[in-house]
Amino acid sequence: MLTLNEHLLNQVLLIAYQAGKHLQQFYQKQVHVELKEDNTPVTEADLFVSQFLTRKIDRTFP
Repeated sequence: MLTLNEHLLNQVLLIAYQAGKHLQQFYQKQVHVELKEDNTPVTEADLFVSQFLTRKIDRTFP
């Protein structure tokens, strides 16, 4: 099991902060919405932040 030390915790917090800043570009504008296979909606903001977080987490925790 991975234990977060203070340095890693700060990295995780920075990633979360960066994701939030990037998501601000989607506020107060019309975003494209698609339906997933289970007919639930997914927005371009959802897809963006999912890819962003996956990429950052993979680099931080190889």
